[in-house]
Amino acid sequence: MTDQDLFKDIQNGVNAIISTGFTVQGIIAINQQFTNSPIEAHTLPGHLRNYMYNEEDNVHMIAERSYSPNRRLYTLPEIVTEGILQEMIDRFDTSEYTTKDGWRVFADLAKMQPFQDGNKRTALIAANEAMGAFETQDFLVLPLQPESNTKFIGLLMRYYLTDDATQQDRLLDEMVSLTPGTVEQEQVWQAERDRLESIKKLSTRRVKPFWGGNQEFRQRYLKNLPDDQDL
Repeated sequence: MTDQDLFKDIQNGVNAIISTGFTVQGIIAINQQFTNSPIEAHTLPGHLRNYMYNEEDNVHMIAERSYSPNRRLYTLPEIVTEGILQEMIDRFDTSEYTTKDGWRVFADLAKMQPFQDGNKRTALIAANEAMGAFETQDFLVLPLQPESNTKFIGLLMRYYLTDDATQQDRLLDEMVSLTPGTVEQEQVWQAERDRLESIKKLSTRRVKPFWGGNQEFRQRYLKNLPDDQDL
């Protein structure tokens, strides 16, 4: 998967849910846009998993990053229906719309793994739409620092493994504490803008920036999760 393919999928997914809103069809529409990656070429974008219909939808996931042979497996729900997605939306609609409530949408949707692939990206885009972030520009952004990002993923894995509401609530508090606030996000984005500006001023070299501009930089951090597992 190239960055260009990934950015295109993300942008298409964002546009899809902005047009549809935070609804069941909006969530499905996000995932339907993930068609540019060769890795996902053989999956069914937008298809809700149903083991009774498709054996490939029955998935077990390693939920601990260790080399122990006793690593715990997370068994995904065999069937994900539109009704299950609606229940999640209804819970959010009756919440106080706090940042934590937005991250709960992300964690619950990621844990649900409703699609064959692209679930983390779908969950993050959906959570941002739920919070109105594409209008306010106050994004839910995953940890920008590697150490914090690793801790966040570890907490998310533990969230997958428990159905206890009290424990989930505590894990969410820890996850939210690791995410960057508006000030930290702006500092990082300003540093990137400064870096790109300094590259433009170079007259003795031809340098191609890794990010094609601040918009793509923001998109990169909308998907700031490892690509080796679709947790």
